Amino acid sequence: EHADEVTEGPPPQPWLEPPLGPVELDDAGWERLQQTYAAVVSHVDAQLGALLDHLDETGLATEVVVIVTAERGLA
Repeated sequence: EHADEVTEGPPPQPWLEPPLGPVELDDAGWERLQQTYAAVVSHVDAQLGALLDHLDETGLATEVVVIVTAERGLA
């Protein structure tokens, strides 16, 4: 279904649409992409660690199942 065919709900967000084709990056672009990816992974790691620490501190670690999933990458 194309975004222009949607008649209900919020307006389509252009940043959620897939790219129209391959993206060519120069060396600086690749470096920035790698830095951004590393920052995202680091942030997720820190937040997951904080959650697990909180569960330990509150005695809930044995009562809660944490499931981590991932999508295909940065959108």
